[in-house]
Amino acid sequence: MDDPQREESLRAWTAATAGGVLTSWERLSAGNSRTLWAAEVTAEPGPRALIVRADAGDGPLSGTELTLGREAAVYAALAGTGLPVPRLLGVDDALGAMVLTRMPGAAQWAEDALDGLLAVLGRLHAVDPARLELPGFARRALDDLELWGRIAAARVYPPSPYVDLALRVLRSRFPGEPDRLVLCHGDAGPGNVLHRAGQVTALLDWEFAHFGDPVDDLAWGVTVRAVLFGLELPGFARRVREHYEPAAGITVDPGRLAYWQAVTLLRNLLCCLAAVSNPVRGRDRLVHLMLIPALERLLVAALAGLEDIQLEPTPAPAPAGPAPLPGTEVLREVASGLGDLIPALTGTDAGARARRMRSLITQLVQTWTLAPDIARADEADAAPAASLPGRLQQLADAAERRLALFPRMAPIGRARLAGMTA
Repeated sequence: MDDPQREESLRAWTAATAGGVLTSWERLSAGNSRTLWAAEVTAEPGPRALIVRADAGDGPLSGTELTLGREAAVYAALAGTGLPVPRLLGVDDALGAMVLTRMPGAAQWAEDALDGLLAVLGRLHAVDPARLELPGFARRALDDLELWGRIAAARVYPPSPYVDLALRVLRSRFPGEPDRLVLCHGDAGPGNVLHRAGQVTALLDWEFAHFGDPVDDLAWGVTVRAVLFGLELPGFARRVREHYEPAAGITVDPGRLAYWQAVTLLRNLLCCLAAVSNPVRGRDRLVHLMLIPALERLLVAALAGLEDIQLEPTPAPAPAGPAPLPGTEVLREVASGLGDLIPALTGTDAGARARRMRSLITQLVQTWTLAPDIARADEADAAPAASLPGRLQQLADAAERRLALFPRMAPIGRARLAGMTA
């Protein structure tokens, strides 16, 4: 992942693009596809705070239509709209990087940011798509589902039964094109929002932007991301009516929101599966491995809701006999050893990765006796049920069994997404 020569080229290009001298350079994160650096450049008329987004070309979604150039086109198209979006200073396709202005505000989510986010999304969805120069962007809501279907075929292996079934159900249950097509951010919510005193100061990371149904953004960025971040959305329906609908000029249909929540869960699952299917040495995939069973369970529940199918509770796996299973002591020792090593690690990425490792191993120590019963149940369900209700129940049960191995993820997998009925 680390390439000193490429990083030096990025530094030089950043300074030249900003028209000054680079005085500060700090890596903020190394994500799935994009790596972020915070930079400062001394230039006329004064210092400039910048963000550099770079794509190494080896991420889980590399080689798909979700390119860095596509994202850069969105920043350029939104210039002059008055929306809180970083300004694009330059993009270099050969280098796989773009330079953006650094926006003010805090990234840490706070409840008082929700009203501001809903209002900003409303303003985004009020922008006439005809004003936005985004050649190559599909102009139908259904096309984004098909895009993710192509991503699944190209980047997920072996194929996932959850993805295959979801694509079939979602195509058959498509509620039709919206009355008004809008530009969707595609991932606006906790983690991709900067705010200050309840006001949103920036929407970040537009790599999933697309033309689609307005409620798509409420589904992904707000309701699903809130569940994944373990956040509550008190008064969600009321706040949507008070802050989003007047700004967007749109009335949110509960049924369409439920549909796009299911699509959103599919997209999130595909991101995790693609990360696991396309490993890169040194890149941490633990978050994806932890989230997969929870997202699978959420997705099945959402699909069952669309089909008006009631899922039965999954029988809890039975622990093996009183004797500890082989390997339990090794897992316990590794967990203990990681706890001793974590304080000595340098760098936030290494420390966070080690903490995730310890969390997963600690859970396995506690649940390892369930593994034999889970394996037997998986084998018994190996043949897919012929009916849709039966298949949904099989997949729900399999996801629940995985959650039993990692109980700290169970609250996510069993969460209820916020809707418009409350």
